Order: sequence, then C-alpha cells, then structure tokens
Amino acid sequence: MKRCSVTSITWLFAILSFSILVGCASTRLTAFTDPAFSGKSFTNPAVYANTADLEWRRSLEESVVAEMRKLGLPAVTTFELIPPTRDLNPEDRVRILLENKIDTLIVIEVRQSGVEEQYIPPTGATTTTSGTVSTYGNTGTYQGTSYTTVHGGYNVSKPWAEMRTFVLDVASGRKAWVASSFTGGNAFASFQDIRKSYSKKIVEQLLADRVLASPSPSQ
Repeated sequence: MKRCSVTSITWLFAILSFSILVGCASTRLTAFTDPAFSGKSFTNPAVYANTADLEWRRSLEESVVAEMRKLGLPAVTTFELIPPTRDLNPEDRVRILLENKIDTLIVIEVRQSGVEEQYIPPTGATTTTSGTVSTYGNTGTYQGTSYTTVHGGYNVSKPWAEMRTFVLDVASGRKAWVASSFTGGNAFASFQDIRKSYSKKIVEQLLADRVLASPSPSQ
C-alpha cells in the first residue's frame, strides 16, 4: 500500500486551508411574471444596467450576458448597441433594438450596495513551540521558542447589493417580469463575486420561469 509522505500531507492541508479563504457570494431572489405574458418566452434579449456608474453598467451587463451565452442564449449588452456617448431619445433607442431583432430588454437597477463591517471576537489562542536539542557527552540542552496565535479579534468586510430587475417587451413597452434580489458575500468576497452570483441566479430564474426560451440542443 502506498503511503503518503509528510510533505504530501502538508500540501493537502495547505490546499484545504486555502480553499476555505476563497471569496464567494449567494443570491436570494423573488420574481413575478405578469399574467398577460404567461406562456410567452423571449428569444433575443439585450441587457441594460440602469446606473450612472459606467464601470458598474459595463461589468453588470457583461456578467449577465456571459452567463446567458454560456447556455447558448444569443444575448447582447446595450453597451454594444447603444454606447453611452450617444444621447438618443426613447424612440430611437427602441428603433435600434428592433433593428437588431431584440425582442426583450432586461433592465437591472442597483437599489443599494455596500460593505458590512463585522467584528470577529477572540475565540482562543494556539501556542506552538519549536527548538533544537544539543548534546555534549552525557548531557543535553534544549533551546526553544514559543509562538502564540490568537484566533479572532479583528474586523471583516462583507460586500452586498440589492437589485431590482425588469423584463420589458420591446414591441409593446410593457413589463413582463419583475424580480427583487439580495446578494451577500463572505469575508473574502469582492464585488466581482457579487456580480457573478447575481448574474448566475437571475439567468437561472429567467429560464425557470420560461421568460427566456431555453436554447435548443443544437445551439
């Protein structure tokens, strides 16, 4: 039977410890479909993040579109179709969407976002001692050093965001679906983790509610 070396075991514990520190986030969501659109599925969505912050707008749109494209959905960002440098009236915006065969506009609103500061109280301490033994004749001396590590006693920052999402029928301008969501991250998460969690959850829900048509196996 093959035995694991001490070095292998050390690396295993190092990998497991690192995995615990990876940032992650989770999203809870509540959605409602307008009865007038029950049974109707859209096939060519565009995504619009309604925020004045261009970085947030681009990253949110690209994140949601990326999740859709992973599943074979032909989604696009409005950042591509209607660049923020163009001051267009609503009629021209709708015209551009229709010319590009967009049948639904997914609108994302960031209602609130921030970072929760949480204090982790001390839970104990660990003392480790290392040293060497020196021998001379029949006597020996030991020289060691002790280190004490305190667990806890520090602050952690957890990012979070509240979103409101609408699905608009481009042809009629009517709201077909609406959802509110809250996404929270752990102490090692970033807002990139928040965006990824929200994007994955919102696309899963749009497909589960049949607001978006599931891609065919050939796509």
